[in-house]
Amino acid sequence: MTTPGRAARAGEERATRSSEEHPACDLYVPGHLVHFIQAKKAWESDDPVRWGRFEGVEDGCIVVRFLDGGSGRYRIHRPSEVARVAARGDKVRVSERWRFASISRRFEQLLAVCIALPDDPSRPCSVAPDEPTSIEDPADRLAERGGFLVP
Repeated sequence: MTTPGRAARAGEERATRSSEEHPACDLYVPGHLVHFIQAKKAWESDDPVRWGRFEGVEDGCIVVRFLDGGSGRYRIHRPSEVARVAARGDKVRVSERWRFASISRRFEQLLAVCIALPDDPSRPCSVAPDEPTSIEDPADRLAERGGFLVP
């Protein structure tokens, strides 16, 4: 039988394990979080996209086998979450220009991820120290962190 105290402790353990596995992050740069403007541009753009099949997650990258016979490896923010949700053979749409990939199964959109190309610089996860306090802060965050969301 699960008591309220035991359930709360289990919830705390899951939260601790999750925060250790996935550090806090608010970066909107290649390989981190998807910004809604980025996603919109990737879907509405006439830029070429590549279609393929999800092969798996290796060394922090998603591996895609493209329909033209090529393959791609893209660094992503939380590879364990993708591995948990996506299955080998799921459909993948990649927009390298917008650093965006979506993974779907049949008619169901599973997830969207911000990808980093092999030549994109790697940055560790981080969080901005505090809320913007001046008119320059949003511009600085755009330049240094790739963007921000307004609550």
